[in-house]
Amino acid sequence: MYFLLILISACFLTSIYFLGYFTLAIALRIHDKHYFLGFGDRLFDFRIKGVLFTVGKFVPIYGLAKIYKIEDGFKKRPTHAWEFSDRPLFKRFLVTYAGVFTLLVGSLIIFISASYLRDDVYISKAEVNKYGVYPSQLADHYGFQPGDRVLKINGKDFERYDELIDPKICEAPGNAYTVTRRGEDVIIKITSVRISDGEHEPFLQLMVPLEIDSVAPNSPAEAINLQEGDRIMKVNDRTIYRFQDMQREFRRDLDGPTVLLIQRIKANDTITFSSEVTLDPQNRIGIMTRTPIQYTTKANSLGDAIAKGTRNTFINLFGQITGLYRVVGPGKTKGPITASSAFGDRFNWLRFWYTTATLSTSLVLWNFLPYPKSALWESVALVYEGVRKRKYPDSFFRKSLSLAWFIFLAQFLWVFVNDIAKLF
Repeated sequence: MYFLLILISACFLTSIYFLGYFTLAIALRIHDKHYFLGFGDRLFDFRIKGVLFTVGKFVPIYGLAKIYKIEDGFKKRPTHAWEFSDRPLFKRFLVTYAGVFTLLVGSLIIFISASYLRDDVYISKAEVNKYGVYPSQLADHYGFQPGDRVLKINGKDFERYDELIDPKICEAPGNAYTVTRRGEDVIIKITSVRISDGEHEPFLQLMVPLEIDSVAPNSPAEAINLQEGDRIMKVNDRTIYRFQDMQREFRRDLDGPTVLLIQRIKANDTITFSSEVTLDPQNRIGIMTRTPIQYTTKANSLGDAIAKGTRNTFINLFGQITGLYRVVGPGKTKGPITASSAFGDRFNWLRFWYTTATLSTSLVLWNFLPYPKSALWESVALVYEGVRKRKYPDSFFRKSLSLAWFIFLAQFLWVFVNDIAKLF
């Protein structure tokens, strides 16, 4: 299922790539007279502004889509844009990257449409500060304490929780978090943020009560009549902020009953009481927990969608650029097996289009890297012609394509081995 969805995305993206390429090529008159799309026998013909297209068994997958020119009744390699030396250099450069630009525009349209169709769901500043924040080990290092309420970031108000989770926004000189702590405002400055590979938790988490979602039958929790909605405030007089805190206290308690401080809300009445419980042999109490967070839902206007979709497109693109160094890092690069999981366990149209837009930005980046079928090699030929004032040698171009395959295969082998290793 995963690979089928990837193939569908690839077919769609390849189609819009060639649509953009041929549209501009025909408009600027940089094209052959007769093209054959695919392989095998002719299925049908169509003509666009004097350019004849014959279609065979065409496989619209990037790298596999066969396109030939028909010359003297034979199929030949199509003429690259850079080879039309009688056409202006600038126009040939535009045609070279026409398909790439179309992919970028396609990604932009998908992200904008998804932002417009999907409500914005987030945790508001008021919800963040209802109970305060719980610092990660890194945040604790800079001086955050459990229960801090964040007032400002770099002297400015903020709207949502996800603005808090990247400490690098405050790394510049003069920038800082402003928090209130026990009635006093405190300035916390962030300098030289260096997050290690093992640091996966958000910089700041929400410090919300640990609320019981369900109680297992015949468990220690059922024995003391714990109920859904009860909140565990303390274990053996130690305040509990997260599920991990409760587990840690349970592991420490090896002698006799464990004392819980429980808060129970019935109607508009809140009751706080203590209860002793004997844990099971695995030091468990037999509950499932949840975090009682209220999310804010807001529909995006068209203007909001354009702004967010544009931002998502370029964040996605630049994120892939900055992640290129991971290609040489074991266990980091995502290959086809890992990437396929982005579609999820169940089909979802919105997730499908998000993933398609991400693949589109990947193909945009591909065309600026020394890979097979990349527009980079044609742009090298055009730059050479512009500087040397003569045509780029065909032998150089053929050698560059061989080099491209060597680079690609070496990298693919490295990525594939790492991808397989993640399955074990």
